[in-house]
Amino acid sequence: MSELALYPVADLLPHRGAMLLLQAVMARTPEVIVTRVTPHPAMPFFVAGQGMPAHAALEWMAQSCGAYIGAQAIDAGGKPRIGFLLGSRDFRCSMPWFAPDVALDISAQLVFRDGTMGVFDCILRLASVAVADIPAKGLATARLTVYQPPLDDSGLV
Repeated sequence: MSELALYPVADLLPHRGAMLLLQAVMARTPEVIVTRVTPHPAMPFFVAGQGMPAHAALEWMAQSCGAYIGAQAIDAGGKPRIGFLLGSRDFRCSMPWFAPDVALDISAQLVFRDGTMGVFDCILRLASVAVADIPAKGLATARLTVYQPPLDDSGLV
């Protein structure tokens, strides 16, 4: 598996401000991107005394899929564009809350992609634990289906 260029996550997604939840791209190959998020009290959806609810993992996974597609766009000389999460299958999470200030890595592995649709298998793991040292299921898993509208003749969505 060959490594590809790593870009700042803000260059890969249209999200801005508090809704840009990912902090970094940690690794990238033609099939997989690994991103990092560290929950903290300033994040949207954070609950004092508990952390981030389990369902926040779906947004982290969706942003990771978007980062994968955004990086491909940059590699091809284009720009990242808006995309949409259409759905998820088999979302599983082993905990109801993610603690603050604990770094998490999200891997999004491409299963299928045509011009507008994509399917990714996503796994969320503790960043401090080597991939080989934890079960393949990770802390949370899901299969996400994403959609990116085609450009019209003017170059707009």
